[in-house]
Amino acid sequence: MRRVYRGFSAVVLAGLGAFATNATNAAAQEAPSAFASRLARVIAPLEVNADGLSGPGGLVLSEAVAGSRYVLIGETHMTREIPAFTTQICRLMAPSGLNAMVIETGPEAARVVDSVMRSDERETLMGDFLTAHPDGVAFYRGRDEVRTVGDCAAAAGPDFELWGLDQEFLGASGHLLQEMLAA
Repeated sequence: MRRVYRGFSAVVLAGLGAFATNATNAAAQEAPSAFASRLARVIAPLEVNADGLSGPGGLVLSEAVAGSRYVLIGETHMTREIPAFTTQICRLMAPSGLNAMVIETGPEAARVVDSVMRSDERETLMGDFLTAHPDGVAFYRGRDEVRTVGDCAAAAGPDFELWGLDQEFLGASGHLLQEMLAA
């Protein structure tokens, strides 16, 4: 039901947008705004692939990353593109000393992901954890996300670590209780 509602909302919004666009006068359509003109001059197409970032946008990002101490990536969750992009950013940062990555999980969940990220079996190990604790981790449930942290660790070297700065996810209590009992 929720997906139908979202889909319906998107159709309604698209229709309203089309109506509003057609309602504008022709003179306004002919002259682009100053913002649109400036934006058009600085667009730099970017391609993300297994070999790295390419296109004019790749050069812009490479230069920006080279001159940065921190890089922040805001993302839409559960996509393949963001993990692929993040992996390439890690590869750009690694030669300058990439040693940590903040992820959107709690500290204990980050320890779980950190404990499996260097293993060739990381996807299986993470899957085993999620089978035992279905809601123990909010993200890093998908193959692409788990592969990204492993690829970033491989590019950065042995001192690379994950930092979880968010709250623990709603189903983390089982795992946390097990950890407390083991201590």
